[in-house]
Amino acid sequence: MISLAVNPTLELNLARDVFKKRGRVLVERFLAPTSAQALAQAMRGFPYHQTMNRPDDTAAKVDEKEIEARGQEFRDNLLKAVYARGTVSFQYFYSQFEFDKHTTEATELGALSKAIFGFLNGEVFLKTVGKIVAMPDLKGANAQATCYAPGHFLTAHDDDVKNSGRRAAFVLYLNDAWRADWGGLLQFIDRDGHVAEAYTPLFNALALFRVPSQHSVSMVTPLAPAGRYAISGWVL
Repeated sequence: MISLAVNPTLELNLARDVFKKRGRVLVERFLAPTSAQALAQAMRGFPYHQTMNRPDDTAAKVDEKEIEARGQEFRDNLLKAVYARGTVSFQYFYSQFEFDKHTTEATELGALSKAIFGFLNGEVFLKTVGKIVAMPDLKGANAQATCYAPGHFLTAHDDDVKNSGRRAAFVLYLNDAWRADWGGLLQFIDRDGHVAEAYTPLFNALALFRVPSQHSVSMVTPLAPAGRYAISGWVL
């Protein structure tokens, strides 16, 4: 079974100072090396589905095997609808695996989901993140595994969902070596609509930012040889 641990050599005070000043920080080498490698390997084996939002902003989920089975015309029409909505309003399109939907399964996948979700809701993770974001009273976390393949994106939004309890957002990158020109960058948008700062998804780096914060994920380009894997969510 997977064993996860935070890197004991993290410079938490430095990360806290950056977060206090800017409302966001990228913490490199967040997990212990063996933990990061094990988690990255596990990420490739999840049964992902593709998720996107409908015009009423509810989530639509389509199993990737179903998309393949229904053929190219179905895929082309799906992409056409997603991209059309993305030009005028909030839209997301990426592959997703929800840990909390599987933690009670008496399977290997269930045990793995429970271990990862338990780590993210455990004392060490919450206290480490809490120290960085100056929130020592964090109660838990919501999280999902994501894969952004070429054509996937997330348009600008601020994560401020009413009654969600979200206090800060996090993204733990678990992809292989990544280049900025492949896309998939976490972009922070200023009041004038400019990209104030962007994070390239470095392996085993944890992005933390306040809620609300206007941000987006740039579309992954066809140059990317594989998907951009990460665990993303919110601390509560």
